[in-house]
Amino acid sequence: MDIMENPYPETPGDHARAVAAAQSQIETMEALPPEFRTALKDHARQFVEPHTRTVKGADFYGGQLGWTYWVVKDDDMNLIAQLSPSAIAITTYLVVAGTNPIVLAVGLIMTVLSIAHKFKAKNISLDEMDYKLLMTLKHIGPSSVSKLTESMNGLSIFASDPWTENRTLNALNKLKTARQTDGSIVALVGESGDGLWSTSGI
Repeated sequence: MDIMENPYPETPGDHARAVAAAQSQIETMEALPPEFRTALKDHARQFVEPHTRTVKGADFYGGQLGWTYWVVKDDDMNLIAQLSPSAIAITTYLVVAGTNPIVLAVGLIMTVLSIAHKFKAKNISLDEMDYKLLMTLKHIGPSSVSKLTESMNGLSIFASDPWTENRTLNALNKLKTARQTDGSIVALVGESGDGLWSTSGI
């Protein structure tokens, strides 16, 4: 039995060019430490995605319907530029003994990108502060409102915008009742019986 050829073949080398373009964009983010940029570029393959191009009415040899080409995910690049300074601040201030804060910061950014993709598919909209709160809670683990508030206030990224326990609780409750496209509610954070909050499924 003949194996059916891919009707949307990829131009040789196109994927590698897209990955290189993603790495180049990361390298231009000069506000980020070189060590962070180097570590993040190792994940560049995850920052590109395939698209298909078709030509209406065309009948190519061998049943080809069009081409597959690769592009850099602009949304990913925007989030990286927007949230990486916060990820670095979080892991540096709330450093875990024996760990490299840069490696942890890259891990936080990759987590943010992963959940952002899920949220986009469900049309859940989060703002920059929501992401910063999720990153902080993800990094420090289950926490009381007072501990989370203290952590948020200890970060230089929030220095001009101090947090109160009431503000923190309101932000947590917002994330606890995120609304999806179909109108249903999904909890991005949860509170345990002992009053500790943690990220949910993130």
